[in-house]
Amino acid sequence: DSTTAVVDGKLSVTAYLDALSAAWDDLQAQGGPNIDSIDRLLYHQPFPKMAKKAQSHFAAYTHTDLDEKLTHETRADTQTGRDTGLAAGTLYNRRLGNTYTASVFSALASLLHHDDQLAGKRVGLFSYGSGSVSEFLTGIVQPGYFDAAHRQLVTARLDSRVVLSIEDYRELHAAEHPSTVDYDTPRVTGGLFRFTGVKGQARQYERV
Repeated sequence: DSTTAVVDGKLSVTAYLDALSAAWDDLQAQGGPNIDSIDRLLYHQPFPKMAKKAQSHFAAYTHTDLDEKLTHETRADTQTGRDTGLAAGTLYNRRLGNTYTASVFSALASLLHHDDQLAGKRVGLFSYGSGSVSEFLTGIVQPGYFDAAHRQLVTARLDSRVVLSIEDYRELHAAEHPSTVDYDTPRVTGGLFRFTGVKGQARQYERV
């Protein structure tokens, strides 16, 4: 028995990549756009480098030359190919960490906020979740998106986060509560939404 999740990393990555291939095949079977008509590609990101692994796999699977360069890498570190916004799509997730299913939409926000030449471009998104469930979808970026994207608001929210010391983190992590016990959590950060505790075995949130 263990109170800590045990993960088989290699199996997890393999399942992810298999799901990517299957989701793409499903999109094609339904008459979806071909790879050459997709201008930008975004992926579920449990960690930013997973987007690079996905891009490398997808490039080989579709026999397409796609960029595999992340922000921190120099040109000598990696191959280069058609620019699909890989680096721009990882910027927010580098700051957020793993947001699970939301990570691909954080990637979309990051892309929209850091590229002002996307109007009329088709963006492909690979969404993936627990249980190895996935979907590949695409959409066209509309004119005027850059002025409506609220980049400064997102940046301000990220910058307003509170730095947590190792000691504080360990204390919070160790404070386990039985699932049958109601409890409240203090407000610490200045975010728009916050987790307020548990009531009746249901997590409670509030808009600040």
